[in-house]
Amino acid sequence: MEATVVDGNGTETGHIIITTIGGRNGQPKQTISYMAERVVGQGSFGIVFQIFHKRTPPEAVDLVSRLLQYSPSLRCTALEACIHPFFNELRDPNTRLPNGRPLPPLFNFKPQELKGASLELLAKLIPEHALNQCPFLGF
Repeated sequence: MEATVVDGNGTETGHIIITTIGGRNGQPKQTISYMAERVVGQGSFGIVFQIFHKRTPPEAVDLVSRLLQYSPSLRCTALEACIHPFFNELRDPNTRLPNGRPLPPLFNFKPQELKGASLELLAKLIPEHALNQCPFLGF
């Protein structure tokens, strides 16, 4: 992995990082770019950037880091992401939209969406107050 840092200018703040990944085992190289707020030091892969704002909740940073794991075997699945603590507020029966209305149905999964999910994962995913949104589960 190689990274090029281009200083922001004009209304941009921070650094634009252009990174080339891939190119191994016959796969094409891909170039991605993103904005980093500031350089925070040196790491084993080179320059370490603070990509998130310092007020970003630690749960959000943890979730994104799990989703962006380079190795598919280390990356969390979509359902594992859904049970991450970052989304706990959505499982709270008292959570409301900013306008005071209740949340729309969030747990009305289709059987094929939950195929292969363990009972432990399902228990974390679907809160007790929303079990009626998935009647096919038979809880």
